[in-house]
Amino acid sequence: MQSLRLWTSVCQAPKSLVRSLSMAAEKLLRLPKVQIKDGEAPYLLLTVYIHGQTQFGRTIVRGWSVKEHDIIYKKVRADMEKLGLCIKSHGGGFINNDGDKKAIQIYGACSTHGRADHARTREILESWSAFRGFTIKITD
Repeated sequence: MQSLRLWTSVCQAPKSLVRSLSMAAEKLLRLPKVQIKDGEAPYLLLTVYIHGQTQFGRTIVRGWSVKEHDIIYKKVRADMEKLGLCIKSHGGGFINNDGDKKAIQIYGACSTHGRADHARTREILESWSAFRGFTIKITD
């Protein structure tokens, strides 16, 4: 009888693991790729992934009107931890988003996280529907 209980718990363990992974995957897929504000702001290029599953990450851009890139990193990390997700920084820089002129300028580097791949950042912005028709330039 005891071996039957053990077998039942062993069989149910993968189901709960799959359920928790699928919930995390759903949260990952619903995560907006881009969150940037109008005007000039620091930004970070980040990959969000399910803990231990780095090959299935989603690369996101976050740019807010804050004094330091680390404020963005800490806020995103805290938000993702609540969802059961992890993040990895790929560097940062600055974004100047002029919504009236439909123009975005990407430039510079982050002193704590290094320089982001601005071409990758531009690629993500161009794929986001809110920035269709925008002129997106990389300057340094």
